[in-house]
Amino acid sequence: MPDVRHGNERNGPIISRLMRAENGVCLAYLTVVSTGLLLSFEIYEVIEQVSMLRIGVLLLNLIIVFYLVRQLKRHTLRARTHLPRHEAIA
Repeated sequence: MPDVRHGNERNGPIISRLMRAENGVCLAYLTVVSTGLLLSFEIYEVIEQVSMLRIGVLLLNLIIVFYLVRQLKRHTLRARTHLPRHEAIA
């Protein structure tokens, strides 16, 4: 009787890595969106009472959001160009 688990043991690590990569990308998108949404509150605070500290914090957070978006785009583009090739299983 053939070992039924043989195929799962071979594909298990691949599926596990793909799931971890997918979770990482989802968390990255969630981080960018949540950080970007908080900018609206900071803009409101700057408009409500202008101060150098509030403007500095707003600019710093804008830089962080742009950095996160750039890194996310780089990561997703790199992942698309380096897709693993499926080899024939003998």
